[in-house]
Amino acid sequence: MTGRADGKGVRVQSLVRAFAVVDRIARDSRGATLGELIAETGLNRTTVWRLVANLTELGVLHNGWDGRYTLGPHLVTLGTAARRQLVGAPEISALLLRLRDTTQETCHFAVPDGDRMVYLEKVESTRSVRAASRVGGHIPLHSTALGRVYLATADVSVRDSLLGRIELTARTPNTITDRKRLEAELARIAEQGWALDDEENEEAIRCIAAPVTGAQGQPVAAVSVSVPVQRLPLEQVPELTSRVVATARRLSEVFRAASDDRR
Repeated sequence: MTGRADGKGVRVQSLVRAFAVVDRIARDSRGATLGELIAETGLNRTTVWRLVANLTELGVLHNGWDGRYTLGPHLVTLGTAARRQLVGAPEISALLLRLRDTTQETCHFAVPDGDRMVYLEKVESTRSVRAASRVGGHIPLHSTALGRVYLATADVSVRDSLLGRIELTARTPNTITDRKRLEAELARIAEQGWALDDEENEEAIRCIAAPVTGAQGQPVAAVSVSVPVQRLPLEQVPELTSRVVATARRLSEVFRAASDDRR
């Protein structure tokens, strides 16, 4: 087992490779064959075979009857524990449910995960036409209200690092793909304290998000409401925004209280 030291500490090569395999399998609902893993990870056959054999033995992967590898049962246990630890206090789910009940629209709670955001909690709209998403799903930083409100309130060094890594891919005709325009939008979001995704990540969907802050005032998560455009004309955005911002403030209080309890 070899390691590499850099500014972020030591990276264990075999562990990095194992995560590359797991991440590749997680991206496709069908999983992946050994050949696909070799081709897409750039690792040699022997290395990939050893990794999947060990990961399968640990329950991290499952080898199906068709020869495809999928995520294994042990990840269900780990995922449940991770969600419980990250979402934390039951007040978080309760506040998200209350927001859904007052808006009747789909509400999300998300946290940063590398150069994306990941949904940790979701409460579905009570209406038949709703936004499509799933807990555990990743979304871009640049084209979503959740991602942009995190970028706008993050430390400057964190924001600059992320903006230097992410690709400003056009998700819809409304997506901002120019860095200077995005930076101007982030400055506006930081000043007003909330973000609007106006059909920029998904056509026919508007989303409003506000930051959830921790003990030091840094953003640790974000909360949002996603609404089909026909149910959210722009003149109604301020009313919905006030509810999202109020919920974000209460969630921030929960996070700060939890931080105080751990001291």
